[in-house]
Amino acid sequence: MGYLWEKPKNKSDFWKDVQFSYKKNLLIFKYYFAHTWQNRILNVLLVLAFWLVIRNAKRKIVEANSQLNFEEGNLLILKYPLLSSLFLVNVFSQFSFVDPPEVFIIPMWLVAATIVVVFRWYSLSPFWRKMLLVLVALVLYVVFDNSLLIGSRTERTGILIVSLVGVVAGTMAFIHAEKSPLISWAVRAAIGLLVVQEFISLVSNLFGRTTLAKGMMTSGFLNLIAAVCLIWWVLLISQFVFAIAEANRKNDRLNSYIDFEDLYASAKPILNVVGMVAWAIIFLRNLNLFQVIWESVADFMMEPRNIGKMQFTFASIVTFFLVIWVSVIIARIVSILVGHDTIRDGVVRKSRIGNTMLLLRLVIISLGFFIAVGAAGIPLDKISLVLGALGVGIGFGLQGLVNNLVSGIILAFEKPLVVGDQVEINGKLGLIKEIGFRSSRLSTYDGAEVIIPNGDLLNNHVINWTKSSNLRRVEIIVGVSYGTDLSTVQSLLQEILSKNKKVVAHPEPNVLLNQFSSSSIDFRILFWADVDSFTAARSELIMEIEKQFQEKNISIPFPQVVVHHVKNDDNNPGIES
Repeated sequence: MGYLWEKPKNKSDFWKDVQFSYKKNLLIFKYYFAHTWQNRILNVLLVLAFWLVIRNAKRKIVEANSQLNFEEGNLLILKYPLLSSLFLVNVFSQFSFVDPPEVFIIPMWLVAATIVVVFRWYSLSPFWRKMLLVLVALVLYVVFDNSLLIGSRTERTGILIVSLVGVVAGTMAFIHAEKSPLISWAVRAAIGLLVVQEFISLVSNLFGRTTLAKGMMTSGFLNLIAAVCLIWWVLLISQFVFAIAEANRKNDRLNSYIDFEDLYASAKPILNVVGMVAWAIIFLRNLNLFQVIWESVADFMMEPRNIGKMQFTFASIVTFFLVIWVSVIIARIVSILVGHDTIRDGVVRKSRIGNTMLLLRLVIISLGFFIAVGAAGIPLDKISLVLGALGVGIGFGLQGLVNNLVSGIILAFEKPLVVGDQVEINGKLGLIKEIGFRSSRLSTYDGAEVIIPNGDLLNNHVINWTKSSNLRRVEIIVGVSYGTDLSTVQSLLQEILSKNKKVVAHPEPNVLLNQFSSSSIDFRILFWADVDSFTAARSELIMEIEKQFQEKNISIPFPQVVVHHVKNDDNNPGIES
């Protein structure tokens, strides 16, 4: 078509074009809808599964009298279980359909966007509510215009108006978003991209590039909707993991296998990457560039190349490193099951899987390596050369590394210590947080994390306080003055021990006479307590002993020092004391 200000050469009936487009789009929708019933059944089952899990988590949290506020934005997934389930599956399922037509996929985005509006409408400021209403009006026209199959001057005028309003409203929203710290950088970037695309649409439409104008107008608004929906998808998935962790906080059996808190901390960065990749795919799809770029990149990657007599493709190299990377990620996810953060609510929880996970991670990475070799098409004779060179390297300079790797495998098999054990190594007391391939992490009670090579764990003397049990014997020495009734003191100390809840009954605590000191007769108090509470038990007992001794008029003597003063006097030499 020509410039917008020129008269069109061919006149068309706009409403006939609308009716024709409606019939064609309806046929396309019915055909695709009829041939994707398996996907829809799977989506319904996923929605039901999410809903049941979220509802069960909400019930457990309410029963535990949790202080979490469902009305706040931190747990909207518990406030709206069904809508959240529908939203999560709806956004995810759009990537499960193969080459979906726009008449099928756009309504799904509109459903997801409507759910986001329900989530946030009452918490929005008046400005953002107005912007949202403007956006709804523009998107409705974009959906209508995108369904038109025949271009006309009337359609171009509509595109011009929508693009102009999009530029103005988008610029106002971007300026306002820059001043608001609550608006994320991703939303600001999506609004900025909308302004750029609508401006391109405006200029293209004026100069007769109608197809480009229509594509840019539609893509700009759909990209904004997709960005907001994917941001909320990442948020709700994170809230889903957090809700599961909160619901199972008291479940020691499940927590011994799955560390939900570590899973929650590790999930969000991965989900952010997934969200950005998904948005990039949607962006290219909306511009009808995804298939073109994909085919071009595939042809470039699959083209054979030669270095001397060796032939390779970039695809094989990328496949090799991609499989290795995926195997490392899988091993990392599996390691979350170990439960690295063993201190929860002041209690140490040992992993039931323990060191076996180290072997499983080693197996996963080894399998990943061999799968990568096979997928990349690398001949095994080349691998034997690499292994031979590696053997020479080990002989010259990698003895320490190999020693630590082998030591890690020995630790996994023999299990002299496991994740969560309280150990003492070279005077450092703490908890074993992780046993890795080459080294292990010791979390000290001072807040430091000590990296210890696995070889040192086998070669040095390691004191494991929790190898066979979580009990630890504690000793308190207390002295009384000479002349005190010792049997009365012994009975009193036994009574104090029996009343303290942190002192275990079996093995029984003992109160023994220890020795005659210079100014007191010393009692030796021996009792057993949990390793997590023995210091608190010692403190409570000392305070109670002091209190009871004062009430019973039993004195605890302090060391007495006699100072002798030597007086030098020529007339009267001697010593004064």
